Amino acid sequence: ERVDLASGQREVVATVPGYARGLAVHGGLAFVGLSRIRETTTFGGSPIAAYHDQLLCGVGVIDLATGATVATLQFDNGVEEIFDVQVVPGTRCPTLGSSGEADEVWVLPSR
Repeated sequence: ERVDLASGQREVVATVPGYARGLAVHGGLAFVGLSRIRETTTFGGSPIAAYHDQLLCGVGVIDLATGATVATLQFDNGVEEIFDVQVVPGTRCPTLGSSGEADEVWVLPSR
C-alpha cells in the first residue's frame, strides 16, 4: 500500500500471491517474501485466509513505479515459509554455508 501521511488515505500498489513476510527494496524494485499459511486457525478470519489453497512460497518482485509483478521465484516443495528477504548488490551467486561445494545450501544460476 501507499499511504498519504497527511490524510491517512491508503492506495493498493500491488497484491502478491502469498502471505507477505520480508521486504527489501533495490533499484526501484520491491522484493517481497511470500509464504503459505501453515495454520488456518491462526489466520482464520483474515482476508488472506480465503486464498489458502492458492498461496505461493517464494519471492515476488514488484516494480514500484507501476505496481506490476515483474518476476516470481516460487518454491514448489520443501519450503512453506519465507521469514525475510535481503538484497546483496553486486553479488552474482550468493551462497549460505561454508565455501565447500558439498556444504552449500543455496546457489543461484550464473545466468
